[in-house]
Amino acid sequence: HVQNGKGNGIWVKSSGLGLYRKNKIHANKAAGCKVSDSGGGEFDENDVAKNGAGGVLITSKSNPHFHHNKIHGNTLSGVLVSFCGFGLLEKNHIYGNLGPGFITEMQGNPTVKHNEISNGPAGGV
Repeated sequence: HVQNGKGNGIWVKSSGLGLYRKNKIHANKAAGCKVSDSGGGEFDENDVAKNGAGGVLITSKSNPHFHHNKIHGNTLSGVLVSFCGFGLLEKNHIYGNLGPGFITEMQGNPTVKHNEISNGPAGGV
């Protein structure tokens, strides 16, 4: 369990990699999963919920692979890809976040395939 942290739940940065599988990433003050500064990694079958700055944040030329995750109930967006972030996001269930389910802004350029995005009061994408 990665929960109740004062910052990001998992933060991969500075060309970091890794496999993050079957974690409960809940109730952190910042993002549940943040990938920045050319970070990467594989995130598979995680439950990302109730984080203060959104579920997943991908920025700064990062290129992670998120698949088969549940991303729900976060205070901001489910997924935010920004500031030249990339990434492959496929077969995730993104639902019930207070902000939009998925945001791409400021030259974010992810590949998004076969995700289910639903039940967000602020819109899906």
